[in-house]
Amino acid sequence: MLIVLEGCPATGKSEVGRALASLLSLPHVDYARYLLEKGAADVKGDEIVINERKARDLLKSITSGIVSGIYSLEYLDPRKVSMTYVLRCNPRILLYRYLLRNYSLSKIRDNLGAEYLDLCLKMAIERVGIDRVNQLDVSYTTPQYAALRIYDSITRGRKIFDNVDWLSQIKSPFELIFIR
Repeated sequence: MLIVLEGCPATGKSEVGRALASLLSLPHVDYARYLLEKGAADVKGDEIVINERKARDLLKSITSGIVSGIYSLEYLDPRKVSMTYVLRCNPRILLYRYLLRNYSLSKIRDNLGAEYLDLCLKMAIERVGIDRVNQLDVSYTTPQYAALRIYDSITRGRKIFDNVDWLSQIKSPFELIFIR
């Protein structure tokens, strides 16, 4: 079983991945950390730059476990992916987390725009198909609770598709500066 956790930065993919891997007794691969350790990526400024050829070669051998990380579906063989869970988080919460992480304003804008416009969800659907994509709103949950929901989804064979519509929640013109 190969489970992929996708989502914008700071949605909790790694923490949820570790908790879920423990529940399922499967290995957990933190995609970015794994590629850095294996020499398939480098840190340049505040970005991780991936060597696409090396990343594909490394990740094609993964056939079971929990893989967490943004863009991990770009390098995994989609035929091997059992299920994908896209973690979604309210952009107002993400803004706070990005400020704590000292993200640049352009990085904040890119990531919040991606969350507002459902880009990670759309990419997951394009890559593995709607039948193998789930969506969880993790805005006000702990990583352990999100992992339990995913565990329940897997063991009971039930899809999770929380209603997420951040655009309808915009209350101030200020928030529109994050949408490209």
